Amino acid sequence: MDENRITGAAKELGGKVQGKVGDAIGDRETQGKGRVDLRRSTFVRELAED
Repeated sequence: MDENRITGAAKELGGKVQGKVGDAIGDRETQGKGRVDLRRSTFVRELAED
């Protein structure tokens, strides 16, 4: 794996965790930030695979 794919996967995981924490505590801002991070990291990882 190259560095971009590893970084993208790590950020994707962080976005998932942040979104779930936001869900658990009912914080919509944290939920939103987690979802944005997840989408952004998924995009970066997909670019690295091409």
